[in-house]
Amino acid sequence: MFSVHAYPSPADALEGQSLAFEILDGNGAVVLDDYEVCDHPEVPLTQERRDAVLARLQYRRIGPWTQDGASFDAPVEPVGRSGAAASG
Repeated sequence: MFSVHAYPSPADALEGQSLAFEILDGNGAVVLDDYEVCDHPEVPLTQERRDAVLARLQYRRIGPWTQDGASFDAPVEPVGRSGAAASG
């Protein structure tokens, strides 16, 4: 099982201009990360924008977002990654 943890980027600690997204495996190890620029530092990304980041990372949310302060978490799963080998 995978999860996503999204939190204000430490690099933007003073500005709060981006949210860091980390995809975590079942052991809590980061397997993928990315950033999304916020429209305004005091307005959190909408659920739709967070889901769009997941789609860009080829993951989808399979449970609700939970919020703790400025951080967000949700269970996720990979999209379109079956065990079948690609032809080519």
